[in-house]
Amino acid sequence: MFIDDTKILEIIPTGIGPDPAEKAWHVLYNVKTDNERFGYDSNDAALGIELCYGSKINFAEAYKRFVWYLAFCCDKWGKNPSTHIASHKQLDPGRKLDCEQALFAGNKTFKDLIIDVAAKMATLIVAPDFTPLPANIAQSLIDNYVSPAWFASHEAGDLTATKHYNNLANYLRCAAGIPEE
Repeated sequence: MFIDDTKILEIIPTGIGPDPAEKAWHVLYNVKTDNERFGYDSNDAALGIELCYGSKINFAEAYKRFVWYLAFCCDKWGKNPSTHIASHKQLDPGRKLDCEQALFAGNKTFKDLIIDVAAKMATLIVAPDFTPLPANIAQSLIDNYVSPAWFASHEAGDLTATKHYNNLANYLRCAAGIPEE
């Protein structure tokens, strides 16, 4: 899984969509650290999610998507971010530095990430075992119906309606798995 400022790219199915989850080999097998911490090898039961960063990536947008996706996963599988989100650096400190190096590039710490994910979980609106709304349909609804209504209410100075249409667009994004704007 790679997340940047424009996409969430699932390379190996996680089981969230229609395809069954597949095993991702993202850490050394049978490393004592993850076996002790979680009671299983991370390759057998954890997602490998990478935060992309660099000079051509808007870090704030990439981070927002990263936080949203981690919150979504923790919520979906009933995981506590404080105990179930681990970095490669924590699991394999002699070999890996991510995701702390990516966070450092955006002046964030791993502690900031955990706090932000927990805060985002409190705002998620996700039905259990839902089938995501196709992103193109959600975007079409936003572009053709919600945005024009938002602009009309904004022009009319109707703050209540403006807020309503903003929330509606965010609900549609959430239903489609698109990070909020």
